[in-house]
Amino acid sequence: MSDDFPKNLIPSPSSLPEIKKVDSLIGLTQDLMMDNIEQLFNTAFCLLNNKYKVTEGINFYHMFEKGDESILCDERLFNFNKVLKKSADDIVNSIICIDPNNYLAYILKGVASRDTNIVFDEYHGWNITQFGKINIEDFSRAITIYPKSIAAYFWRGFAYFQNKEYELASDDFSKVLEICPNIANAYYWLGNVKSELKDPEGAISNYSKVIELDPNQDRAFLKRGEHRQGNEDWDGAREDFTNAINANPNNYNAYENRAFLIMHFFNEWEEALADYTKGYEIQSTFEKDEGWWPYVKYNFSYTVDLLNSIISHQK
Repeated sequence: MSDDFPKNLIPSPSSLPEIKKVDSLIGLTQDLMMDNIEQLFNTAFCLLNNKYKVTEGINFYHMFEKGDESILCDERLFNFNKVLKKSADDIVNSIICIDPNNYLAYILKGVASRDTNIVFDEYHGWNITQFGKINIEDFSRAITIYPKSIAAYFWRGFAYFQNKEYELASDDFSKVLEICPNIANAYYWLGNVKSELKDPEGAISNYSKVIELDPNQDRAFLKRGEHRQGNEDWDGAREDFTNAINANPNNYNAYENRAFLIMHFFNEWEEALADYTKGYEIQSTFEKDEGWWPYVKYNFSYTVDLLNSIISHQK
């Protein structure tokens, strides 16, 4: 050591206990910061979703950090309340200030960016809910930080799908399944991608995989049934619409699709009338859009009158 090296920078034996105290304080501060991040993340996650509450005391951050991100791979879990999303976004930004490389925070930040708008559909003459663009950059940042995050790939794929960038969406959903082959919802959205790319067989194959992994996913039965109907597989379509109803008795689309199918291809008028009526009854219990609902009522009345007329002539 050179003579000009500052002697006061060399720890003396007497200063070692103080150094240990400082190290201990640093470790304690890091632990407190980590606890704070977990609490902040769990609060933000619960603000964004429709199912879980902070009061349940589930440490989602710990669950996701340990590699179980499957809960995050479901767009249906998250709500669109703008106030709650703004609060969650503020919390997530706090996490990023504490830990700029927290990939889970970037995933939630991207989820919170998802927006909806009510727009008027001039062709049909009613209002529809339109999903706004999602901030893809947040999910890309999460992937850069942690390239094995299935949630980041899933949500980026979902964002690409919303932007109608179907090839990019396909790549990301496929990446989810490469990392974790048992994510049913990734197969579902890959099926939707195949549908948009005019690949009905590819769509059916992916919807079938969803059903294999999760026999209660009614929307997979519904989608597969629609493609089977398009392939003129009437029996297969009818079976799928029935299974969708069995999985979710409130799936009014499945009732309406089955009614249309059996009316046009099986000539079962009374059964079709029963399905149309049931579908309308279920739909009428949901929140009605002022522009869209009158069309539903008109279409229902017209179809019921037509079926009653056919049935009366049959007798």
